[in-house]
Amino acid sequence: DSMQTFSKRIRLILLVISLVTTVLISLGSYVRTTGAGLSCPDWPLCFGQLVPDFSILGVPQEMIHRYIAKFVGACCILLVAVTYKKRNEFPKTFAFAGGMLVLVIIQGGFGALTVTMKLNPFIVATHLALGTIFWQLSTLAFLERPVAAQTASPALSKLTLGTVFLTFAQIVLGGYVAASGGSLACMDFPLCNGALIPENAVTPQLVQIAHRLLFVVLLGSIIFLIVRAKREGLKRGHLFGVATLVFLQMVLGVGNIHMRISSAMSIVHLLIAEAILLALVIFWQRQQPNRRLLDL
Repeated sequence: DSMQTFSKRIRLILLVISLVTTVLISLGSYVRTTGAGLSCPDWPLCFGQLVPDFSILGVPQEMIHRYIAKFVGACCILLVAVTYKKRNEFPKTFAFAGGMLVLVIIQGGFGALTVTMKLNPFIVATHLALGTIFWQLSTLAFLERPVAAQTASPALSKLTLGTVFLTFAQIVLGGYVAASGGSLACMDFPLCNGALIPENAVTPQLVQIAHRLLFVVLLGSIIFLIVRAKREGLKRGHLFGVATLVFLQMVLGVGNIHMRISSAMSIVHLLIAEAILLALVIFWQRQQPNRRLLDL
């Protein structure tokens, strides 16, 4: 069946994009925590070369990050090419592929700006935000299947969507904390250097405190979601899984401080945050069965 073959082909490309982007996000975190973000002073080349001297400190992880990013871009071009042939039969899928290609091009532009603007925290945070949106969309599209809608009240749908935005904001704020040098601005937990808000607190400390307070708000929102879902008779196993990940995320965040920002722990911390966001988006989408990304 041609439609089934087309659908399998699209989902295979999306799976590759999702998996490779997972590696790309992880490597981006590794580049940041190892201080390799400016190991190549130019872009898109490195010291004017496509294949620079990999013995220079920081160059291997930075250039591998760039190579993988280009591969993801090539996959998006392939996705557009494949969907173009059936654009009349599957207009939504073709539009999605085009949107992903535009997004990856914009993301590449911000990747260049992170170098040319010397790791400006706002640019780095925006780069992370776009990468998060890209990964979420590709993974959600791959996982998307027709499912029975969960009957949820408008209030629960709005609460779910609000929690999604809170989680996204927390991820972006976390990126800003790291890029602005605020990761170790507070050397203890839950206080910040022995105080709720230190006297004469500097900006990195205030950003770190904001990151912690937003986590408390997010945790409360998820607990409220579980209570509300129970009241409406919805299955809560999905949300209990989210709550477990949130608790693990807190442990990793505290551990990261005590380990003075471990690269491995930072990567896991980011990936779990992405998983929490994806799980919440899926929970919301199940309440909105008509809001599908693809028309396969």
